[in-house]
Amino acid sequence: MKAYKVGLPQFDGTHFAIWKFRVELLLEEKELSDHIEKEPTASNLALAEWKSKDVKTRNLIVKCLTNDYVDSVRGQTTARQMWKTLLEAHEKTGAVSEMFLRKKLLALKYVDGESMEKHLASFDSIVTDLRAAGADVKTPKAITYRIVTDGADRADGAFRADLA
Repeated sequence: MKAYKVGLPQFDGTHFAIWKFRVELLLEEKELSDHIEKEPTASNLALAEWKSKDVKTRNLIVKCLTNDYVDSVRGQTTARQMWKTLLEAHEKTGAVSEMFLRKKLLALKYVDGESMEKHLASFDSIVTDLRAAGADVKTPKAITYRIVTDGADRADGAFRADLA
């Protein structure tokens, strides 16, 4: 099946917060973000223009999903319903998710030979997921903690190797 390109990767079950951000920007660019942010009113449902834009919004959402995730939104009749379904299924908020992600952050260790860029990208990904889960993450504090707990000498050595 030939995929229609919308300029961003399809959601494949990973990095939901990043995917969500990209789709929200795409919909904002196309002036369709109201269709995921607001519940449709009875008068909107009767308007041909609103219906046309809602179809465009649903179409963009579906194009941004892999086949494995299209079924989860197939029965929804508005873009807002599709969006809420995706958020409920994939946006990990709450204390349990936050605790899991904090544990994952604490377990993150620099691996000798790994580029510092890759290590920091992993760190940033976890911090992004923590923020999406509702955690109040202070980045400088988190970075300082990771460097101190992982050993500044190892991190410094890897950083210097990346600069060479």
